[in-house]
Amino acid sequence: MNKFLFSATIIVFNLFNGLAQVSLEISNYSTGAIIANNAVISETVMAGGQSHTSIKVKNIGTGTKIFGITRTDITMNPGSVAYFCFAGQCYTPVVFSSPASNQLTLTTGQSDLTGVLYYDENATLAGYSEVKYKIFDINNISDNIVFTFKFNSIVSSIKENNFGFASVSDVYPNPSTASNSKINITSNVSINDLEIKITNALGSVVSSRKVDLNSGKNIIELDNDSLNSGIYFVSISSTNHKIVKKFTITK
Repeated sequence: MNKFLFSATIIVFNLFNGLAQVSLEISNYSTGAIIANNAVISETVMAGGQSHTSIKVKNIGTGTKIFGITRTDITMNPGSVAYFCFAGQCYTPVVFSSPASNQLTLTTGQSDLTGVLYYDENATLAGYSEVKYKIFDINNISDNIVFTFKFNSIVSSIKENNFGFASVSDVYPNPSTASNSKINITSNVSINDLEIKITNALGSVVSSRKVDLNSGKNIIELDNDSLNSGIYFVSISSTNHKIVKKFTITK
């Protein structure tokens, strides 16, 4: 009897010990910060703006692993959408899981800049949205990392004037075939070292520079000479200001 209880204890211990093992590590590609299991990431996104987070997945387990991703929209501000790119493929908002034909295969110790997680605040008025992601070993779904984005938790803080911008235009012309596109920013205050960053659809930075804004109307030129045809995002940010605009290059 004692031998049976001892054996059962070992089995239960091994079962829970196995469930606790995680073979993947998720990090924010831009900052290098590790995204912990069950992490909650809060962001503020202006009406008409966008959030996009590039993630890197690393296999910290033993042997080759195949990873997939699922997205769950817990609640969405009407008119806004979430969507993602994973393993080199981008999907529309109606796709909630990476298909079996497009999973991520990593050997032990291998990592990959594999995904970009998007949220477009398309509504006229910014509001609260909550989106959950799970990245998992498709052969052992209990081996996973889950994290949640909460957008605009405090709605009163996202008025455009709180960002210092009275107005921000869309990129024009859009789509663009010219060597330069422009964006108009009317600022409530003078802002130094405003970062203008352009990323491609996979979240890779293709251009970055800093400019100073005067109080009033400013015209910012974007250099498109080195950009291939495709979808891009221009991020305009400083310590207390950030907005993202989407544009297309056709050559």
